[in-house]
Amino acid sequence: MDAEDKGHRHGNFPNYYNFHPPQNRLLILEQCGLMTYIRRGLVIGADDDSKLGDDGSKLTLPRKKARLDIAACAAAVGETCSIAVKDDIIYYCDLGCNEGDLTIAMALSLRKAVHHNKKQTVRCLGLDIDSKLIERASNKFSCKGVDDKEKEEFMPVFKDCNLCSGDAHNNACSSFFADSTKTHQEIIPRKMFSLTTIFSTTMWIHINSGDDGLTKFLERACGWTKKYLLIEPQHSGW
Repeated sequence: MDAEDKGHRHGNFPNYYNFHPPQNRLLILEQCGLMTYIRRGLVIGADDDSKLGDDGSKLTLPRKKARLDIAACAAAVGETCSIAVKDDIIYYCDLGCNEGDLTIAMALSLRKAVHHNKKQTVRCLGLDIDSKLIERASNKFSCKGVDDKEKEEFMPVFKDCNLCSGDAHNNACSSFFADSTKTHQEIIPRKMFSLTTIFSTTMWIHINSGDDGLTKFLERACGWTKKYLLIEPQHSGW
């Protein structure tokens, strides 16, 4: 990683959140209803046709045909999947996390989904190509207003990872789930994320890996995600 380019080659800007505060992204997502939609969906579970009305009651809606063949995407990472599971752990992955400010802000927002449900918790993974940014993210995290037990469960994991590499991407996700399985003493490892976000990262994947690399990256992201994939795209100018 060349420190002299200051992020202009891979998008790993060292002071990114000074000019893109995470609150700006969250405000837009909250105002348009996306965060509310995601939180409600994760609480209810992927096997439930119901949604919550404004008064908190369930509304029964007709099932829409899926626009994405999840099983086919999962095959891209060599996994099988089932979306008909109501998870007690909400797994969240942020691809291209920089130093983790937005990752943590999103994860804390997800905790609203489990505020009244003591049986659910949130686990999150942030991946970025820059090991210095990852070290910064790991060192500066503090969870204010959360007791020690919850903090241990919620503690995010940050890993340096070249997302243009299929092996590196898949290995980072696999090791995260292996570690989470040990932490929570699950018999059957959970293989996919409830939510994956890609904020302002696609352009850099495209520039460094071309059309085919971007396509494979998005296929991998889909393959590791069983519920929601949220992408903030960029124009690469190609």
